[in-house]
Amino acid sequence: MAKISSYTTVTPPALTDRVIGTDSVGTPTDSTKNFLIGDIVGLVTTPDLSAVLTAGNSASNNITLTGSGYLSIGTGASLFLGQVTFSENIIFTSTITAGGGVGTAGQVLTSQGAGVSPQWLGVSVPIPTITQVLNAGDNAGGNDITFLNSISTDNIVASGAAGVLGQLMQSTGGGITWVSSVNLTTVQTDNLIMDGGTISADGSVGIAGQVLSSQGVGLSPQWINAASGGGLTWIQKNAAYTAVDGDMVGTRLQSTGYTISPPTSPALGMRFGVQDMSNLGNTYNITIDFNTQGTRWNSQASDLVLTKDSFCVIFEWVSLQVGWALVGGGIQ
Repeated sequence: MAKISSYTTVTPPALTDRVIGTDSVGTPTDSTKNFLIGDIVGLVTTPDLSAVLTAGNSASNNITLTGSGYLSIGTGASLFLGQVTFSENIIFTSTITAGGGVGTAGQVLTSQGAGVSPQWLGVSVPIPTITQVLNAGDNAGGNDITFLNSISTDNIVASGAAGVLGQLMQSTGGGITWVSSVNLTTVQTDNLIMDGGTISADGSVGIAGQVLSSQGVGLSPQWINAASGGGLTWIQKNAAYTAVDGDMVGTRLQSTGYTISPPTSPALGMRFGVQDMSNLGNTYNITIDFNTQGTRWNSQASDLVLTKDSFCVIFEWVSLQVGWALVGGGIQ
């Protein structure tokens, strides 16, 4: 027989082509015969998936999917994988079963720790309290809370309501509510800017030119005319006298003290003053008689006895509660 290399090569071979080989099981045995390529191919057994995966399960004989190929698992079949490292994207076109379930819309696959199957769980986002929100924004401008000039669809809801135009949010101790005015009970350490609106004190917003004057601890401040020390007409008296609005009564003490009464029928903004012109106030006292008219001074229901030399006091009518407010001079 000639050498195999001397024969013409058939490309590609067909299943009906023949090859020469030794028949080890025929009769007679070990005789030379020709075989169909199709018969030889039929003797090759196709391994199942388990055998392929088992064969590839070693560090030196890995199974590699290349190009655009993919591993397809038929309907109803299962694929159990140990530790697998993926270097490319994983694309799921069907469901993922974890912990015996496929989850519901919106749930995420959450680890339960080593040795425990992951679970499908809903995403839980805690709602922060108003204190947490305000504290988060109060860090010197690094994370400010900004309210837009115009919000067309969204509202800030407090106590089940969005409030009405001009209202403010105020703590009730147990929640937040909308109010038309806010009582400031904390110390203001920065500038307080009033951009429109009014300040109400003791039920009044005052009139143009008045100033807000403290009436002492526990009492509401009052709107009074700004004390300038002027605007009063000087008049000298050396005996008892009832002042009228605008009087600066200069007392001329000689041998005894006497009484000066405030203007009758007082009205907001009325003013009067009393001054010791003789420098004898310590020797001959002057009494300003508020009690007879049933009025007060600086919220006190009493007369005022002046006992200092060269005293000077100026009063202005504020309200029935406060009465005549001491707005100039002094009693010490």
